[in-house]
Amino acid sequence: MISIAMATYNGEKYLQQQLDSIAAQSVLPDELVVCDDCSTDKTIEILDKFKSRVNFDVKILQNDVNSGYVKNFARVISETKGDFVFMCDQDDSWFPNKIEVILKTFEENPNAQLVAHNAMCTDSNLKPLGKTLFEFDVSRGLRYGSAIHGFVTCVKRSYLNYMLPIPYCYSFDRWLSLPASELKVRYELDTILGYYRRHENAITFETIGKSQNIINIAKRKIRNNIRSIK
Repeated sequence: MISIAMATYNGEKYLQQQLDSIAAQSVLPDELVVCDDCSTDKTIEILDKFKSRVNFDVKILQNDVNSGYVKNFARVISETKGDFVFMCDQDDSWFPNKIEVILKTFEENPNAQLVAHNAMCTDSNLKPLGKTLFEFDVSRGLRYGSAIHGFVTCVKRSYLNYMLPIPYCYSFDRWLSLPASELKVRYELDTILGYYRRHENAITFETIGKSQNIINIAKRKIRNNIRSIK
């Protein structure tokens, strides 16, 4: 079973394009789970129309109060049921073969519990900026492909079960990705499978706590079970 976890908040400007790219996948998901964080625009209307026209399940959750990006994503991930869970932002765009290629990557790399793919950085109109996400990592002094971006990530349920619940003091992408790197179960796929849209309303935030703290907490959580998820 394939799940997509999407968090939304006032996403009407770019949301339809992202949804259309999901509907155009060569391998469709079994479910799209969306959690909306009290949007005041047409986000829910767009989601409802999308739900009525696709042949896979779309589950739309709505928070009672605005909880912020970190808590919203933590909630929506916990609501998924799939054996493979794809993380999805509201303002990017997937290439039609994304799900298919990621599933094949897991099949070819059985030890992988988390796969992160490359993407093309674009402006607000999806015009390529001439640099991939992994190349952008290098420009910031990081190892090629090492940075953590949730929207390029897919995780296996066997790994996710040990990582839930996601603490609200950490972003979901760091909580999932850093321990996977430390435990050698993260696979970095240098294939461009989507557009990473950068625009004036992109959500950014600072993670509370240090990376090593995340790794240590998660390693303690799954140390006795790591053999069973490889």
